[in-house]
Amino acid sequence: MNASEMPQRTVVRLFPDYGDTVLWLDVPIEYSLTGLTEGLVHELRNWEQFYYDSLTRDFTWKSTERAAKYTVEGQRLAQRVADELGDGYEVDFKPYEENARAHRFRGTKAPNATAVAAFDALAEPE
Repeated sequence: MNASEMPQRTVVRLFPDYGDTVLWLDVPIEYSLTGLTEGLVHELRNWEQFYYDSLTRDFTWKSTERAAKYTVEGQRLAQRVADELGDGYEVDFKPYEENARAHRFRGTKAPNATAVAAFDALAEPE
């Protein structure tokens, strides 16, 4: 199978940005619409709160350790979201640390059928 025959994957972006969620397609996605497991949603909320708690008033990291922890946890959560969404999706995560590079994560486990159906509906063109 060549590249032109490969199915196109929908990209979900993972980042905090005052959208009351860290999940984005073209717009922020409310957790209640995602079908993701409750435990994963809880971890995503905690990670977002950690991000805000780790910034100064000038929106700089309070410490390099906090920035590194944010990145490691973001990568772990991006993989968890990708695992729940399966083959039709990629999860894009770019750390906010200086010189950090974005990475796209793909599912490696059996997907969460409820989440796949929810994201399929959310990603469907209007």
